[in-house]
Amino acid sequence: MARKKSYTDDDVINAAKIIVDRGLEPSGWHLREVLNRGKTTNLKIDLDRLREEGKIPEVVEKKIEVSINLQSGNQVHTELPVEIQDTFNRLETEFSDALKDVMVKMNSAAYRHHEQLVRTRLKYAENATEAAIAAKTIAEEAAVEIENRVRIQVEEGEIQEDTIEELEDRLEELGNEKIDWNATNRQLQEKNLLLSEHLDTEIKSYQALMEKLSSSQEAYIVLDTQSKVVLSEIEILREQLSDLTVNFDFIKEKLVAETTELKSVNKSLEKIENQNTTLRKEHEEMLVSLRIAENKLKASEEQVAELLVENSAIQMRLSQPKMED
Repeated sequence: MARKKSYTDDDVINAAKIIVDRGLEPSGWHLREVLNRGKTTNLKIDLDRLREEGKIPEVVEKKIEVSINLQSGNQVHTELPVEIQDTFNRLETEFSDALKDVMVKMNSAAYRHHEQLVRTRLKYAENATEAAIAAKTIAEEAAVEIENRVRIQVEEGEIQEDTIEELEDRLEELGNEKIDWNATNRQLQEKNLLLSEHLDTEIKSYQALMEKLSSSQEAYIVLDTQSKVVLSEIEILREQLSDLTVNFDFIKEKLVAETTELKSVNKSLEKIENQNTTLRKEHEEMLVSLRIAENKLKASEEQVAELLVENSAIQMRLSQPKMED
């Protein structure tokens, strides 16, 4: 978002007039020096626009004229009184020759003095002019140097302003990033707590595994001892197997003969099995008949028990009259 200007067109026009009055050509950094605000680039753009509109005055070159007026003195003309005039006329006649000589001498001396004085003043004026020109040159060079320094400082100030704007934007971005970092930090802290708990669980599991490992090592030692014993037994069994292999052929032949006999025995067993099946069926039928007989026997026993109960009741009834007698 573009920032609002810190100056107006009237400020630029007034500052340009001040610069023109100084005998300088208005420029961006001159305006910045007078206004003490704004950027030189923006001021230069506004200056060119106002100059095209005719609102900026033109610079009038000033000519420096050096004139030396030398006067030996001021002549004053006054009217003398009549008495003095008469006396002067009389004395003028008397002293005309002497005065004439004196005046000639005085004029000659005055002319020489005036000429020497003019030469001295001209020499002094020339020296002063040369000194003034040299001082002006030095002042102009110093002004150019100061102007360059000011221009550099203004440019550096603008760069610093741009840097400040960038830093402000960066600060705002960092503020937003800080919020995100805080949220991320909280999430990481929560994850850290979970990881710490998980780590404690893993440590406990590791300790349990180490205990199991120690017990497993002990069991491994026992199993290793047992395996050695088993290996020795296997060697013995291998020796026995080699002995058994020698007798395998003999046993195989014998087994063939016994297999033949076994087949005949199996046939006999099948016959016996068939007979057993028949006997089982008969046995089952007999069991069914036996269960029926048992049920009938139970019913008879129940009837006998009922009869016995009735008999005992009758006997009790028969015995009661005797007791009454």
